[in-house]
Amino acid sequence: QAVYDGHQPEYPGDFTSVEQTVSKITDYLKSRGYPRLDAAYGCSLGGACLTRLLALGAIPIGRAIIDGGITPYQLPLLTRKALLLRDILSFRLVAGNRNILEAAFPPERFTLPGHDPVKEYNAIAAYLKTYSGKTIRNIFWSGNNYSLPQSPAGIDTKITYWYGDDEKKDRKSNIRFIKGYFPQARIHGIPKMAHAELVMIHPEEFIRYADKFLEEGIPSGAGGGGAGAQAQTHYGNRPERRVRQCQQIFRELQKTLRRYPPPSIGPGQRKRQSSHKASEAEKRRKGLSQNGKVPK
Repeated sequence: QAVYDGHQPEYPGDFTSVEQTVSKITDYLKSRGYPRLDAAYGCSLGGACLTRLLALGAIPIGRAIIDGGITPYQLPLLTRKALLLRDILSFRLVAGNRNILEAAFPPERFTLPGHDPVKEYNAIAAYLKTYSGKTIRNIFWSGNNYSLPQSPAGIDTKITYWYGDDEKKDRKSNIRFIKGYFPQARIHGIPKMAHAELVMIHPEEFIRYADKFLEEGIPSGAGGGGAGAQAQTHYGNRPERRVRQCQQIFRELQKTLRRYPPPSIGPGQRKRQSSHKASEAEKRRKGLSQNGKVPK
C-alpha cells in the first residue's frame, strides 16, 4: 500500500490519525531492516506525519523536507472544533460541485503540461467522492491536532520547511511553530506556488529544489565530514549514490501524489489559488461546455 488509509479506493478502511500512521510507518521500516533514513519528504498531511516522525526520533533521518506541512493548532478546544466544521464543509463543497472545484483549482494552473484537463478533472472529481465521512473528519481533526512531545527528540536532522508564496498567509502559524520546535529548520518560500503545487504540477522544478537541498554540504569525493559523513553510513565513500537514490524516490513520490492529491486545503488557500485565474477558468469551462466536452 503506497498511500495512507482512507486515501486509496482499492484498499478498504478509513484514515484514523497522524499518530497511528506514524506508528505504522515506523513499524514497517524497522520490520524491513531500515533503522534510519537518509532523506524524507512530506507534503501537507504528509508533512504533519513527517513532523511527528522527526519529533519522536524513533527512525533517525539525515535530511527532511516538510512541504507546506500542517502543525498542531495552538488554540482553545471550541475554536478548533469550529475550524473542523468549516474544513469539512469546505471539502464537501469542492468535492460535490464541479464548478467550485474548477474555480478553486483552475485547470490552466493545476493540469500537467500535455495532459487533458477534462480527463484530469473528471478523475479528480470522482476520486474526491471516494473519501468516507469518517476519513474526512479524521484528516482535518488529526492533521490539525495531532500530539507531539513537549520537546523533540535529540536529532541532528537537517530540516527545511517549504511553502509556496501564494500560501504564505495560510502557513504563517505553521512556520512559526516549526521555527520554535525545530530551531535548526530553515524556512524556504517557493515563488509563485500554491499549496502542494510544486510537487504535483512542476516536477522539474521540484527535482531542482530537492537536488539542491540533498546535495548541499556533501563533498564531491571521498572523505569529508558533517552531512557528507552521514551520507557515507550506508554507501561507504560514495555519498553521490545516496543522492541519486533519494532523487529516484522523489520522482516515484510525484507519481503517487498526482494520483492521490492531498485534500487538506483550507478555504483561504483556495481563494488565493483561484483569484487571479478564476475568470479565465470560467471562460474556458463555458467554451468546453459548448463543445460538449464537460459532463453536467
